[in-house]
Amino acid sequence: MPERTWERGPGFADVDWATTPLGPVETWSDPLRQAVDLVVNTEYAATLLWGPEFVLVYNEAYVPILGDKHPWALGRPCQEVFPEAWHLIGDTMQAVLDGKGSFYFEDQLVPLVRDGFLQDSYFTYSYSPVRSLDGTVEGVIDIVSEKTREVVALRRLALLAELRTQLAEVEGVDDLASVVTGVLGGDRPDLPVLEYRPSSSRVDGSRLPVQPPRSLRGTDLLLEDAGDRHVAWMPIRSAGVDPADPPVLVVGLNPGLKPDHDYLSFLNLVSTAVTQTRNRLEAREVERRIALSERKLSEALQHSLLTPPAQVPGAHVAVRYRASAEQAEVGGDWYDAFVAADGVLTLTVGDVSGHDRTAAAGMAQVRNVLRGLAYTMKEPPSRVMTALDEALDGLGLGVLATAMLARAERDDSGAWTLSWTNAGSLPPVLVHADGRAELLDPPADLMLGVDETSDRHDHRVTLEPGASVVLYSDGLVERRDRSLTESIGRLTRTLEGRDGLDAEQLAEHLLAHVTTSEDDDIALLVLRLDR
Repeated sequence: MPERTWERGPGFADVDWATTPLGPVETWSDPLRQAVDLVVNTEYAATLLWGPEFVLVYNEAYVPILGDKHPWALGRPCQEVFPEAWHLIGDTMQAVLDGKGSFYFEDQLVPLVRDGFLQDSYFTYSYSPVRSLDGTVEGVIDIVSEKTREVVALRRLALLAELRTQLAEVEGVDDLASVVTGVLGGDRPDLPVLEYRPSSSRVDGSRLPVQPPRSLRGTDLLLEDAGDRHVAWMPIRSAGVDPADPPVLVVGLNPGLKPDHDYLSFLNLVSTAVTQTRNRLEAREVERRIALSERKLSEALQHSLLTPPAQVPGAHVAVRYRASAEQAEVGGDWYDAFVAADGVLTLTVGDVSGHDRTAAAGMAQVRNVLRGLAYTMKEPPSRVMTALDEALDGLGLGVLATAMLARAERDDSGAWTLSWTNAGSLPPVLVHADGRAELLDPPADLMLGVDETSDRHDHRVTLEPGASVVLYSDGLVERRDRSLTESIGRLTRTLEGRDGLDAEQLAEHLLAHVTTSEDDDIALLVLRLDR
């Protein structure tokens, strides 16, 4: 292997390869050496599964998937490392080794033992053959991305949306219990055992503990370790019940998921929705507060699918997301700011059509595919956007979306250049260092999801120190009572003379002075360069 690059792998130097099925490194075949070199040097989580025993040789990005099985797993047969998942993955690996081609799986449930227990884990992964010079398949390369957090978040988002819809139709307190158990019951993955009890007093004949281990007074969620699983006790308090003995939601948690902050937050969202509905049914005058609270819950879930913006020396990025007010709907708007593999600050704002959980799911898919392509391709924005459109078509996602992709690049002299491509989005606004606001409005290209063969174009502008660039979704400016041209003009005028505001202040200023409606979601991104 040239320059023995395998030594850069996680823990490689500590393995006595002679004691593994692969044998001493000096005896490795050229295909094995090349495959190891490829795996070790790729940025994505990847492992080589070599020979009939599918011996693991993996890179640093793969280590989190193994958890506490690393470094023990290095150089061991896959069935020995993953006996709990072998019935799911073994036949497919063998099919690749038998020359039956490559395989791709998206958001696949593959339970793994990590941190001492069997965890529900979701992965998007592909198995591809590694061939010798004569065409014989000698191993399998597995490129994988763990999707557990995204899959579980979207699943919970969908369940909360369904619960919200059904609770809105409840006419009386007496119907509340049946609606809650009807929506949340039925062995849901996150709520495998659920009961709505009229009080926290002792209940016999239940699959769950008969009563809480201690008083529920002063707590919104009491977590109990019941041996085979954790149990959550959530009192449903309202003005019309005895505060010392309220109704209670009792949930037996999924033993394959950690009772972590995300899980407990989801349970809190469930109990809060039920509590709010009971209060609404008892006192109609609190409906306005309930709607506002539900909006905040949905907005929090939307934010859970977004990540904090990357920051680089010499510039600052501020982002804002605001959900539409109507029924606290989730939507398809997003923003993103990250540093690509070539070190360039990359910015995106986009909008998947719709205002429901389908739009939110589509947003997550489009945003994540775009992030992956923009991170790795090292190509101009137009080529990345074309690749995204081709991927959306090839994967059959069936979404329509607008998107802006920009790269803010600083050269060796310290000068900044912004290059971007526009797939049907509204034009960005450049605030010069002297306070002039300029609309960057070359013709936009076709939105995503219509024709993957359409031409896409790049645009460039030099950014002086102290300049700001504003990217936004249409919810910031679209109004029923004025044309889009008038609305964009108002945005540009609002930005005039705002060169003294930093990125965070400018974002707040726009939300306060441009937005006059809450009919649509808003995604907003502001880039400001240091003076």
